[in-house]
Amino acid sequence: MLEGQDLKLTKEEAKTLLSKKFGKVTFVKEYDFVKELDSKETHGKSYLFKVNDSYSEHYVVISSENTHLINNYPMELPSKNKVKNKKETLGKFNIFNEYLTKMHLGLTKEELINQFGEPNAEKVTASDTILEYADAIYTVSEATNQVYQVEIIGEKAATYYKDFEEVSKAYNIDEEYAAFLESKTKDAKGYHLIYDNNYDTKHIYTSDNKNGNPIKSILVQKLSYK
Repeated sequence: MLEGQDLKLTKEEAKTLLSKKFGKVTFVKEYDFVKELDSKETHGKSYLFKVNDSYSEHYVVISSENTHLINNYPMELPSKNKVKNKKETLGKFNIFNEYLTKMHLGLTKEELINQFGEPNAEKVTASDTILEYADAIYTVSEATNQVYQVEIIGEKAATYYKDFEEVSKAYNIDEEYAAFLESKTKDAKGYHLIYDNNYDTKHIYTSDNKNGNPIKSILVQKLSYK
């Protein structure tokens, strides 16, 4: 690549350069300004391309000024819905023992859209496609095309359990055998109550308050689908 050289590329020249590095690339759009490229060394017009290689689909941005690259550019695709999709994707259930059958883990992107319609937002990264609905965010693996992570968001997240104490009671019904190890952490996003089976499954309850009332998000991962 000619990254760092002082060139002004046309769209066609940029495509030729990227094709030599990545193989098949498709032009998506032109930017007059991209924040990541705006510096003393890189600024001005940039081109966004979709890359399709043998393993995945992702996006790259290349500067027309000096061919500086941003690989794996996070691309948020415009929703096909002119009207916001308000349809909820999840009902009320006990997450502890019903998450595998009620949270759509393992569904393909196409199956999810067939059931619930187009998402309100879609973002494509190098390894995942992220679909946002009114009540939950679904992460689909590019490798398997299966949902491996679901995050319940908004007011919906507060409807399953009142607080962390209630969550703990639901998960610790057997005093001798625990399906998950329980732990607590805190960071800039809030207080977290975490359940981990030390294999492929993790449940994370998050709240702005230490007692977990109200719960503002519930994230469930099943990494065997990734």
